[in-house]
Amino acid sequence: MRKTKEEAEITRKRIIDSSAKIFSEYGYSAARLEDIAKEAHVTRGAIYWHFTNKADILQKLIIERFSIIYGIIQNILGENIDPLQKLKRILITILKSLESNQKLREIINIIIFKVEVITEIEYQMIDKRKDNKKRIEIIHALIKQAQSSGMIKGELNSYTVAISLNCFLEGIITQWLIDPSLFSITEKVESMIELFLNGIVT
Repeated sequence: MRKTKEEAEITRKRIIDSSAKIFSEYGYSAARLEDIAKEAHVTRGAIYWHFTNKADILQKLIIERFSIIYGIIQNILGENIDPLQKLKRILITILKSLESNQKLREIINIIIFKVEVITEIEYQMIDKRKDNKKRIEIIHALIKQAQSSGMIKGELNSYTVAISLNCFLEGIITQWLIDPSLFSITEKVESMIELFLNGIVT
């Protein structure tokens, strides 16, 4: 029984990875379950054993791949460093992971460029918005802590700063995905983050 469960999990992961490749190549709307099954070397029946439909595959893909980001965040939040350093490390590590982690890069590229907001995947996009709000809340909490410690200007609206920083982060990600030759994340990310933070630190 244990072997059977392990084999089923291997198949599920293969379907997830194959769906990422197919969504990246064709876009969500044009991708077919037949394409995913062929890429994963499984039958349509195997797909329906693990997933309800194509939208369910996308939802599970988003959840699984975005867990990479939250793993990064939780690890850094647990470090014994001040809130401003935590904020910097989170931003820098996420951006560097985009360049080094193909799975993370793939899902963000799919969400930004390969998914049309249609009724079929409305709930998946709601989940994506929840993820975005969760990230903003984490940034906001760190900014408030840094303000309390006198590291960030106290007169600034902490939530406005959090929104602005999140937009700055997503702007870097989008520009780099559009044209990776424009700049190297590894070489430029620290100075880019410092450029933003210099405007809010005391």
